[in-house]
Amino acid sequence: IIEEGKSQSTEENFIFSFDIINRLFNGSGAAAESNPRVAFVTTRFHVFRASRIAKKLGYDVNGVSAKDFSLLIVNNYLRECAAITQYFCTGRI
Repeated sequence: IIEEGKSQSTEENFIFSFDIINRLFNGSGAAAESNPRVAFVTTRFHVFRASRIAKKLGYDVNGVSAKDFSLLIVNNYLRECAAITQYFCTGRI
């Protein structure tokens, strides 16, 4: 598991994380691999948009959803619907 801690958006998180992954897996030694299998973990509400962002950036990844707090379900769904619409309209996904 690799945690990236300086990003301020999903796009930045993928870019910065893949910089780390490329340094780890495209070096020399047993870990060297040209196309490492990568999965990201996020809330179930965010998996779709994050997957589309990764694809737009050219990354082949698999999304894994983490458990959410049930009290935030409506808020999270509304936020993601608005974010997906905004990202689609601006060409970010």
